[in-house]
Amino acid sequence: MGLEPRHHTLNIILLLISAIKMMLFLPCLLLRSYYRGG
Repeated sequence: MGLEPRHHTLNIILLLISAIKMMLFLPCLLLRSYYRGG
């Protein structure tokens, strides 16, 4: 097998971290625009 399982899990972890960052970043943007509008 060419791919190491360690590398595969590392990619999954990086994808999860980026997804969590986006989920935390989007509500902050929405709140910021909401407070600016109000």
